[in-house]
Parts: sequence; structure tokens; C-alpha cells
Amino acid sequence: MHWAFQLGLFLELMLLGQICRFITYTTAAGVFAAWYYDKDYFGSKPVKRTLHRTLRSIGSVMWAALMTSISRVLMAIAGFLRTNNIAWLQALAVVAISL
Repeated sequence: MHWAFQLGLFLELMLLGQICRFITYTTAAGVFAAWYYDKDYFGSKPVKRTLHRTLRSIGSVMWAALMTSISRVLMAIAGFLRTNNIAWLQALAVVAISL
């Protein structure tokens, strides 16, 4: 398999995992906020209502997941280069992470 395909697949899997994680985080935070600030609202399907609000603003969730995934992939590449002592690629990875 070509290395670019493997890198793209790794980024895609990281992105999917981050999206699921962030949807869970925002839904849990919304349910807690509904319970804490508005007890009347909490009584009628708080998870469904909060999930609906989260999915209406899915662009923000996806943007955060994309930025997190890209930074994690760059850190994984830097770690790989560091353990394999590839000096010229290591310098390139340091420059890429600092951007």
C-alpha cells in the first residue's frame, strides 16, 4: 500500500473518532446544562433535544475534530520519525508541527 493512502486512511479514522467523541462531549455538556440551569426543560427528553441541538451545529464539531485530527496525525508522524532516527524528515516534521 502506498504511504499516502495509509496516511489518508489514518487521518480519516482519527477524524471519525474525534467527531464521535465531540458529539458525545457536547451532548453530555448540554444535558448537564439543561439539568443545572433549567429543571423544567430537563424533564422532557433532554438527551434527544440536546443531540438535536448538537447536530444542528455539526459544522463547529467537525471543524474542531478536523483540527484535532490533523495535529494528532502530525504528532504521530513526528514520533515515528523520532523513533526511527530519520534526521532530515525529523527536521521537516518539527517545522510542520510548529506551523
